[in-house]
Amino acid sequence: MRPPVGNMFSSTWIVTPLFVTDLSTARTFAVKARDAGADAIELRCDRTEATVIEAVLRDPEIRRLKTILTIRPAWEGGGFTGSEAQRLELLRLACRYQPDLIDVEWKAWQNSAGFADVLAPCLMMPETWRASAATQRRAPGLIISNHDFVQRPADLHQRVAAMAAIPEATVLKVAFAAADINDAVAALTLYNQRSDFNDLPLVAIAMGEAGQISRLLAAKFGAAFTFAQLDAEAHSAPGQPPILTLMQRFRFKEQRADWRVFGLVGSPVSHSVSPMIHNAGFAQTGYAGVYVPLLTAPGYDNFIRAINGLRRLPGMNLGGVSVTIPHKSSALAYASEESGTIDPVARHIGAVNTLFFPPGGGIRAMNSDAAGAVAALTSGMGIKAEMLRDSDVAILGAGGAARAIVAALCELGARIAIYNRTPARAVELAQQFATGPGRIQARDIHDFSSSHHKIVINCTAAGMTPHVNDLPFPSDAKLYTDQIVFDTVYNPRRTRLLQMAQHSGATCVEGLEMLLSQAAAQFEGFTGQPVPSEAMRAAALDALGR
Repeated sequence: MRPPVGNMFSSTWIVTPLFVTDLSTARTFAVKARDAGADAIELRCDRTEATVIEAVLRDPEIRRLKTILTIRPAWEGGGFTGSEAQRLELLRLACRYQPDLIDVEWKAWQNSAGFADVLAPCLMMPETWRASAATQRRAPGLIISNHDFVQRPADLHQRVAAMAAIPEATVLKVAFAAADINDAVAALTLYNQRSDFNDLPLVAIAMGEAGQISRLLAAKFGAAFTFAQLDAEAHSAPGQPPILTLMQRFRFKEQRADWRVFGLVGSPVSHSVSPMIHNAGFAQTGYAGVYVPLLTAPGYDNFIRAINGLRRLPGMNLGGVSVTIPHKSSALAYASEESGTIDPVARHIGAVNTLFFPPGGGIRAMNSDAAGAVAALTSGMGIKAEMLRDSDVAILGAGGAARAIVAALCELGARIAIYNRTPARAVELAQQFATGPGRIQARDIHDFSSSHHKIVINCTAAGMTPHVNDLPFPSDAKLYTDQIVFDTVYNPRRTRLLQMAQHSGATCVEGLEMLLSQAAAQFEGFTGQPVPSEAMRAAALDALGR
């Protein structure tokens, strides 16, 4: 069972916000939002005339959705620039037409002259509102809200407790800018502390990409509601997902408190299609789990704080993470420090791309980059792995992916040249995997311009969304018809490097094949179930554009 949210919220609402300008636009928007799966509409009337507010709240098509009426002042991030007396009069007028809830700032309720005195008689008390069916309510409930667009408040818990002490408060809402993933953890932690807030329904939002899990996992943690955009082009608040993404990709309406959570730890992560792939696999198999992006800033300390924060959060039930740039070495170090079980391949490579956290405790670490890369390369070339012996291979980059691929190719007997913008890192990598005279060399990336290798493998982030025009080597370098060019970047599918290779007549191998191979190994480890390969491939192709 999920934590209680009060009997007025049988499930977590999806609320989509609309900045109201006129009745016709609002009605059209409400119909689209309802068809997309929204439960409620927030009518943002920051710049709306009284006659339009009345018309919107009296419109039967709009009122088929639950309604939240908000007039947010400029001093708390909104667009209303009139006096507090004018705003109070508009809110009093709105109450006559009985929206389900009105949103008033904690500071206004406490400090603005007349707010509590004028509005309290216009509201239903929380107990009455809670006990009434929606069709029986004759006055709105009160959302007491607080926003900080700069940082997480140092007194977050005390602030919410003070909001809960307001007798008229029906729902508590707090939103703040997230600097890192632990700000999202702090938001989700509030749901576990609901008894400190009179067990009132709660909405806790960490704004921005770093805090996005506070929105994506709101139903799992029993939030009263969460906000979602009508579509990807609408921009109401940072980190807000589209309704259909929330419903379909993250199975929001199916989430339960006991679901396991998995995710992608890295920076950046917004480009990744891993959430689409894994969540499609979970849906296909009926697995009680969800996979989310976990933006984590570079640096080992940031990695440790993120993983420990997520693992220690009651109710999170973290089952495992995929690890991408720049944290693969950090993941290995973390697993070692925690006395985890590390597979020999990962230890040999010196990098980890997957951490498993079994229900009974402990850590298991693996690296599926090497096997995934070899599978993608040999499939693209139409050969068996053993035929890579003595192949002339250029590796571009010296990071975690490069380490894995170098290790695999050395094992297969390939001849390798590692090119990197920092030659010392290439030298270090070459020395680690040196298997014989001339088998592996380290070179400066600028030397690539005058080279001609049979196989070229990009292991850098060059060309990855949003930096789609970047190349992993100097712009004067050439590619040739007899080459095989493999780009481990998969978003976009046809990177600038692969476009260049195709124009040169070279054979192209997409990074998507490596990604799918890795994802299959991860999915099996996450769930213990057979891999629904076709569903996962279809999800990746849909995400990247067939």
